[in-house]
Amino acid sequence: MTMIPEYRYGGWFVVETSEGGEVIPDDVILGKGEKPEDVLAMFFNPKTARGTQERFEEFLQGKPEGEPEWHHGWGCRLSMPGYMDCTDWVLGENQEEVRDYIVDTFECDPDTGKALDEDGKVVQLPPA
Repeated sequence: MTMIPEYRYGGWFVVETSEGGEVIPDDVILGKGEKPEDVLAMFFNPKTARGTQERFEEFLQGKPEGEPEWHHGWGCRLSMPGYMDCTDWVLGENQEEVRDYIVDTFECDPDTGKALDEDGKVVQLPPA
């Protein structure tokens, strides 16, 4: 089964962790009616910091080592439909940049996720 490219335009939290920089879509962190600046303020408030940090830790692979930052723009990853398998989200300046990232990093078609040959054409597998 092929992993499929997934693209999103929106808000993102970026957190430095023991595993490097990690990217989380903001909608998995934000509660109903919350804005990114509200969550960032709670992160720095001694009364709410621990609970807010726990909200982030649920979605991180590493231990947070820095303060989250909020960004808005394009993100991409590969995911396996019907499974939990996926690569980490990566952010780019625009849609073209994240599509190029998929091709350059995973050597696959930016729409289907199918493997590319050295000429950049989708590899045609013989019928089974």
